[in-house]
Amino acid sequence: MSKHGQTVEGVFNYGGTAIDHNRDTKFTGKLTGNVFSAEAVPTWPRSPSANWTFTIAEDGKSMTGTFLATRPTNLTLKKVK
Repeated sequence: MSKHGQTVEGVFNYGGTAIDHNRDTKFTGKLTGNVFSAEAVPTWPRSPSANWTFTIAEDGKSMTGTFLATRPTNLTLKKVK
C-alpha cells in the first residue's frame, strides 16, 4: 500500500428518523494504515455530503472517529457479524 492509501468502495446504511436515513449509500473512501476515511460522499439530493475519518482498532472489531454530514458526530462502530 502506498503512503497515499488504498481505495475502498462499499455501501453504508445509517439509521435514524431523518428522510435521508435508513437507506443504502454508496461511497468511495481511502484506507491508509489503520485509518479509514472518505470525503464528499453524496447522501440525499440537496443535502450535505458526508465525510468521515475512523481509526480501526488493532483487533479489527471496531473503529472510532468522526462522521460529518449535517453536523460532526463522534462514533464508535463495532463489528456485529
